[in-house]
Amino acid sequence: MQIAGIPSMLLLLITLVAGSCSTTSQTATQEKTTKSYSMATRDWVFTANSANPQSGRVRQLSSDYTVTFTATKLIANLPYYGQATAGADLFSGHGPLDFTSTDFVADSRTTSKGALNIVIKPRDYNEVQSLDFTFYDNGTAYLSVLMLHRSPISFTGSVEQIKS
Repeated sequence: MQIAGIPSMLLLLITLVAGSCSTTSQTATQEKTTKSYSMATRDWVFTANSANPQSGRVRQLSSDYTVTFTATKLIANLPYYGQATAGADLFSGHGPLDFTSTDFVADSRTTSKGALNIVIKPRDYNEVQSLDFTFYDNGTAYLSVLMLHRSPISFTGSVEQIKS
């Protein structure tokens, strides 16, 4: 039997070698997983330093543009640079990434390199399909925003837990 051109014996060998990791490596992985879980379940704020529209140049941000996450509320205050398509609400008086959501789904996982990935999907704000965050151990963060009637945009910045 072959899976995507790889013989099943090779897959079995890779699985066995990967399963024989040292205890130190497993302990480090558990600590990162615990830290990531803690971050995923706590309140935090993402502060954007730069915006990267799908087309155009990267823009350094001078004001405090943030996304604040708590267990019950998501507050986004980010600029938008990009193209709108048919159906975009161009005359609402506020930016498409300036909203508050109280009905959202948040899923988190740890990436293979130890970063924390959190995907948030607001249910009560249709313009934004998902906010895909990646948090790194050094406090930096990356955000990719997928929108319904506008071109995607991404941000780089930092993340901090909100102290209760």
